[in-house]
Parts: sequence; C-alpha cells; structure tokens
Amino acid sequence: MKIKRYGPLLFLFVAVALLITPYIGKTLSYYSDIETKVNHAVMGFNEIEIKEDFEEPEDIEPGDIINKTVSVKNTGNGDCYVRIKAVFSHSLTGEKCSVDWNTTEFTYNSEDGYWYYNKILPTGEITPALMTKITVSADILTGDEDMPEIKLIVYAESVQSKLFANADEAWAFFNEEH
Repeated sequence: MKIKRYGPLLFLFVAVALLITPYIGKTLSYYSDIETKVNHAVMGFNEIEIKEDFEEPEDIEPGDIINKTVSVKNTGNGDCYVRIKAVFSHSLTGEKCSVDWNTTEFTYNSEDGYWYYNKILPTGEITPALMTKITVSADILTGDEDMPEIKLIVYAESVQSKLFANADEAWAFFNEEH
C-alpha cells in the first residue's frame, strides 16, 4: 500500500523534472560562455625554379655560338639567397667551350663551383641571366674523334634570407645542414 501512496507523488516528481529539464540548459548557458578561435599560421618556405631560354640547335659545328640564358625565379613565400652551379657533362667540352658569364651580378666561388647571386631575391622575382651564350671552340675536334656532346647541367639552391644577417652566414648554415 505504501507504494500506491508514493505513486502519484513519484509521477508528479517525474513530470516536473521532464518539464524543467530543457530550461536548466538555457539557464546554465546564461551564466556561461564558450568561444573558439582557430588561427592558421603558414611556415615560410623556399622554392625556386630554374628559368631557361634555350633553343636546341640541330647541328653544332666548331666555332658556333649557342644562345642560352639561365635565371632563377623565387616561387616561395619568402625572400632568399640563390646560388647556381653550371657544369659541362664532358671535361673536353668544358675546356673547349667558353661561356659568357654574368660577373657583374653573380660571383663565382672556385672552392665550391657555385655562382652566387649578389643580392637577395624577393618573392616572385627572377635573377638576371647568369649566362647568355656558349661559344664552341674552333679546335674542339682532336684528330679523328667525333665532337663530344655539349651538355650544360644547371643546378640551383636557395636559402631564406630573413633568418640571417648576410649571404655568407646563410650559406655557411646551409652547408652545415647539408
């Protein structure tokens, strides 16, 4: 019997609890606040692209001049220092061909074989041409040998400029890391 006496009271308690439950959340939210902000930060990165203006000649003869320009474009999102290495694939070709190097805006380092651009290369900009032409020596042929293939391999590297006081410091750090 005691269960029956508490039955209507229990029913009333459950009914009231169900009615006020939605309002408890609203009341608590009135006294609280949540805010979220997402911040996106992108790290700076180096990216360069070798730009070449070169039309491969069909037949190369001793004494020919081959027009070839090589530059580097900064396609990253930060200013950088640039260096370029350009080597012939055959030692005889390197000895018997002369290259019109840009010695005004680039400096050659004979210790590592790189041409260093003398300025910081801003984002989106292109260096001046490192070279404009290759002249094939008139005496490139020796005896009955065929003329060696003239292949100039170009390789470029960059390092961000913002972290360093000057180019020497930047390249010293780069060389230690690689």
